[in-house]
Amino acid sequence: MWGSSTCDFLGVKPLNGQRRENLVFRADDKYDYDASWTTWNSDPIINQDYVPKVVADALGKTTVTDEEMKAFFEAIPTRKDSCFVEARKLRDAQCGIDLSKNFSEQSSNMTNLKNFYLYNLIRKERKGDGRDSGHNDLFINFRPKYYFLGLSSGAQTANKTLLQTCCWESQYAAASFDPLAE
Repeated sequence: MWGSSTCDFLGVKPLNGQRRENLVFRADDKYDYDASWTTWNSDPIINQDYVPKVVADALGKTTVTDEEMKAFFEAIPTRKDSCFVEARKLRDAQCGIDLSKNFSEQSSNMTNLKNFYLYNLIRKERKGDGRDSGHNDLFINFRPKYYFLGLSSGAQTANKTLLQTCCWESQYAAASFDPLAE
C-alpha cells in the first residue's frame, strides 16, 4: 500500500528485537523526599525550586528568604495554591516540549528538560519484558498474525457472512480470511 512497512510509513522503529524496561523516577534526595507527599501542591521540586521564583517576582525581588515567603503566604492563605499553579507554568515553560513543533526550535527547552531529569530526579530501572530461566533478557518478537485477533464465537454466530481470520480456529466457521494477503 505504501511501498514499505507500516513502521516505515509512520516513521517509528519496529518493536521486534527491542525490550521495554520500566523506569521509576522520584525526587532527588536533596529535596528531603518523602513518599507521603501526594497532594497536587506538595511536589517538592516545584515547592523548592519554582515557588520561590514566583514569590520573588510577585514581590519585585530577585530572591526571597524563607521568612519572606512565610509572610507572603500568611498574608493571604490562598496565595499558596495560585503560586503553585504559576510555579508549574514556569517549570513547563522552561522544560516543556511541544510535540507539534520542530525540536530544533526548542533546543533550550530540550536541554532544560534533560537537566531537570538529570539533576532533580533519581532513576531506577525495573525489570520490564521477561527473562528466561537463566535470567537472560528476552526480546520482543511479534509475528504478523499477532496483530489480527480471531473473532469470538458470539461474533461468528451473529454474523454468518463474516469470515474468520486465518490461524484462528472456530467451531462456527473455518479460518478463511487472511488479512496479510494482498
